[in-house]
Amino acid sequence: MNTQTQTYTDKWQPHRDPNVPRSFAGTLVAVEMLTTQPTPGTYAQKLLFQLRADSGEPTSLLVVGTVLEGEVSKLRPEPGERLEIDYMGIKLRKGVVDGSPESTDVRNRFHVWRLRCPERPAADAYSSIYGAPEADEPARPVHAPSPADLADAAGDDYGDAPF
Repeated sequence: MNTQTQTYTDKWQPHRDPNVPRSFAGTLVAVEMLTTQPTPGTYAQKLLFQLRADSGEPTSLLVVGTVLEGEVSKLRPEPGERLEIDYMGIKLRKGVVDGSPESTDVRNRFHVWRLRCPERPAADAYSSIYGAPEADEPARPVHAPSPADLADAAGDDYGDAPF
């Protein structure tokens, strides 16, 4: 991954330009780490995806925002992988009513993205959450109580418990 400080132009911006398609399908060509300057005097490290659309057209996407960063963190796509990215619009936080004064507060609005690596096996989607299963790990047996255990539990008066 390259780390650099530069000025860039974010090519695919469906969250900023309503005339841009809201979906992307293609290949992740490279991942770069950029130092951005969101406000004067502050700097942030952000990922820049260099992409190639199925049509062959190169483009890029700056990975910003909690939802998109979370999707990337879960999947951790690698260069060479096929990606499908959907921008699903702006949503309001739960309990905020559209048109209310709270709905104009940027802290109550967020961009919703969905990121998929369709060529990965389905199990890979969960390995980032639950960890990859060990190949030599035996299946854990499920303990079912015996009829005697159930009878003991049903007849237990809990001794001297005050309830």
